[in-house]
Amino acid sequence: MDRQTWRSRAVTEESSSGESGPQPGSDRARGPLHGVRVLDLGTVYAAPITAMLLGDYGAEVVKVEHPRGDPARTHGHDKNGHGLWWKVISRNKRTVTLNVGNQQGQDILRRLVEHADVLIENFRPGVMERWHLGPEELLRVNPVWSCCASLASASWDRTPSGERPGRWPRP
Repeated sequence: MDRQTWRSRAVTEESSSGESGPQPGSDRARGPLHGVRVLDLGTVYAAPITAMLLGDYGAEVVKVEHPRGDPARTHGHDKNGHGLWWKVISRNKRTVTLNVGNQQGQDILRRLVEHADVLIENFRPGVMERWHLGPEELLRVNPVWSCCASLASASWDRTPSGERPGRWPRP
């Protein structure tokens, strides 16, 4: 599957909140990571900011969102009904809505992973494995992709501390 097909089959550009950042295909979008395909499954801040930075350097980033949306969409101040934090961390990304908690969503994600170079996620420990999307499963789908489990999650950390969520507990 070529680059254009990969993008157009499963991904639609976020347009309701307006355009932000360099648009795919523009001269500004070409950077040292031009041609790198990134799947951003992260929520709230740590993982999405990591993906945002890769997009800043020219990577093609696809934000995979649960149908309820990323909670960051409603954090902080908003302008005209759009969260300003969301506008920052979603720049340089295209979005697709996908429920990876069900079989159909898992199958679609596996097809996206086939053509991705990097997957970023920050789910709690064991969530990806429970969905049959752990590293062993996804390496069978695409043996050359890289995964970045955000430090805010440590979900693929096999040490005793890897069983805890990475966020500070609320008082």
